[in-house]
Amino acid sequence: MAKVTKWQVTEWEFERGWGSKVFDITQYDSLAEAKAAQEACNAQNTATEVPDWYIMASDPVEVEVECDIKDT
Repeated sequence: MAKVTKWQVTEWEFERGWGSKVFDITQYDSLAEAKAAQEACNAQNTATEVPDWYIMASDPVEVEVECDIKDT
């Protein structure tokens, strides 16, 4: 098993009266891809007041993941 560096973005779901929870976790090959995904998600949050339900993406975090590398 080899270790590979990825960039992880966590999307959080917030719902009034229920609190918050992790909605999705996605890993990207580059910081640029991760930032673009974060910005696309957060661009939907345009309300002037906090809505009853919304999703917010956190800042990308660098993570190491194990993967199989097969010789071809």
